[in-house]
Amino acid sequence: MVNFAASFVVGNLIFRFLTHAGGECLDRQTDLEVSRFWRAQALDAPRCSYRRINCYRQALERDPAFHQAYLELAEVYYELGITYGYRDIFREAASNLEKALQLDAADPEVHHRLGQVYFLMRDFAGARRELEAARLLREGNPSP
Repeated sequence: MVNFAASFVVGNLIFRFLTHAGGECLDRQTDLEVSRFWRAQALDAPRCSYRRINCYRQALERDPAFHQAYLELAEVYYELGITYGYRDIFREAASNLEKALQLDAADPEVHHRLGQVYFLMRDFAGARRELEAARLLREGNPSP
């Protein structure tokens, strides 16, 4: 009887562990799907709109490692800054590009866009550094 009780307890613990681990995986999969949904909503929203920004923020809330969403959100802020001439908006673009850079430092597109934003923010040293990094990465030299 003791063996049966011990086996039952151990089996129950293993079952709970597997169910709990599977639930976390399922939650992560759901977050990714919801994040992709919000990105699709953002792409359907009008360009340079706060609705598009909100959709990207929803996507990033569910998946903070969504590199492409940071890149596209920065593009919205960049276009808003160009359209309306507000330099403060470029700070938001730079912030999102820096987050994308943390996720993938070897992406030359992120370095290039960040260089453009820094230039518009009049950070010429930062612009030169990022544009040079983009050039080196495009030429195949991995150490910018």
